[in-house]
Amino acid sequence: MEAKPTWTSSGRNLSNMCLSTMPARSVVISNSVLHLAGDAAPFESMLLGFRRVLKRGGLCFCRLGSTIGRESQVERIQERRYKSPDGSERYLAGRDQSPNDWAANWPTRNRIPSQPS
Repeated sequence: MEAKPTWTSSGRNLSNMCLSTMPARSVVISNSVLHLAGDAAPFESMLLGFRRVLKRGGLCFCRLGSTIGRESQVERIQERRYKSPDGSERYLAGRDQSPNDWAANWPTRNRIPSQPS
């Protein structure tokens, strides 16, 4: 399935594509998608999909939902699954995780150095 451009700026096309059929890219942007994972398996599958399509030296940007700053506003259902004030259920990251936890299987060159607590 070939992707159709969803937005064009300065002659460059951005595409909305399925990770399983996406060719290699220099930049992968995941904007508010990871919270849709039902549990750790699909979450990790999405991250591994980003890794698969990201060219060496490329940029992967992920904007994701978290419990950080909202601990008192969300109700834990199970593991990383939370119920938000609007009633929706989401898979959320938290302070107890680091990008290295999510990308444990990524090559060392892609890891973000741990930040001091």
